[in-house]
Order: sequence, then structure tokens, then C-alpha cells
Amino acid sequence: TDEFGHWKRIIATPEQMGEMWIAANQPNPVALTEDGQAIIGYNTPDEVRIGKEVLVQGQPMSFNPISSGADAKEIVSASHAEIRKNWHFGENSIKYSYLLESAPTGEHEATWTLSESIHTASNALLKGDDRFGKKAGDLWMGDLVVTRNGTTSARIRGAICFDSAGNIHLAKYSWEQSDQGWIIRTHIDMAWLGHPEPVYPVTNHPLVN
Repeated sequence: TDEFGHWKRIIATPEQMGEMWIAANQPNPVALTEDGQAIIGYNTPDEVRIGKEVLVQGQPMSFNPISSGADAKEIVSASHAEIRKNWHFGENSIKYSYLLESAPTGEHEATWTLSESIHTASNALLKGDDRFGKKAGDLWMGDLVVTRNGTTSARIRGAICFDSAGNIHLAKYSWEQSDQGWIIRTHIDMAWLGHPEPVYPVTNHPLVN
């Protein structure tokens, strides 16, 4: 509602402004930059940026938005090393997906790991939400939240993987602090990715709101 208590219309469909896509007509504006950063709380003191520096198995990769998808709320990237990234605008949120077009090859650790940067205010914290997640060994399964001054600035939903046949696998998170905020890592069990069960492409996506 506005300051007079009247209902306001929320428009989640982004508008392209220069090299950015912005959905500003909602309580918490969201945006997507030309270098693939999803922004929650765009142009506010609580702004959170996620997804600029991306590492896949320790190797840097760039996923730059190039065009709208079949849905007006969807933005897509080109394929990079058999991985694509899509972004889908929602109400106060952006859901982004990594699509693995084939099974990873070569020597790997126990998990296939994707690392992303999160840029936040200097006094922001990143932590697991005990209400919607739990520890899984040294990792975390479930939601993460960015908080500032005791208030939630952004929520990163638990990472879910699914293949083209509808088989589901729950990925896990780890994170550490960096100079500009945080580094978050998504860990997918190689035993699942390499098992005959998955039908590629496999999609991994959290919802960020």
C-alpha cells in the first residue's frame, strides 16, 4: 500500500534500461546488470548483489544476459562450457538457474561446486536460517539470509537440482566472508550428477528475494 493505505499495483516484468533490466514498480525493486549480477533492493541502503564473480570447479566463467526469453520476465545467457544461466523476474525476487547441458567430465572432488560473490553493505551478515534449513555435515541445506541491523535484506532459498525427467536432488551451501561481502558456494553431489539416473540438461536454481 502507499502512504494513504491504497493498494499499489506490483509489476514484476522488467524494463530494459541501457544494459540493465529493472523491475522497479514494487516494494523491493530488483534488477539485473549487464555482467549478470542479480540485485535485490535495487538502489536502496540494503542493496544486495549476487552472482558477479562466478567460479565453476574453481574456474572463472562469465554469464552475461543477452536477450529476453520466451517469457517477458525471463532473461537468458549464452552457453559457456556447456552451462547456461537464465534469470526470471518475480515479485520482489529474481530466480536464476544454471543449466548443465551434459554430465561433468574429468577428475572432480566429491561435489561439483559453483562459487558466486555476494556484495552487501559492510555491516550485513550472511547466515543459515534454522527455520528453513539444517546443517549437513560441514555444509548447509536450506535457506540463507542476508541481514542488516537485525532486518532481513535478502533471502536465498535452498538450492534444488532437477533433471529433464523430474528427478530431484537437494544441493548444499557453504560460505565465507570476503572484502566486498561474502562468497557463497553451491555443492552438488558428483555421485548424483554422474549416476545414470539424471536426464540432461540438469537445472540448479535458488530463488533470491
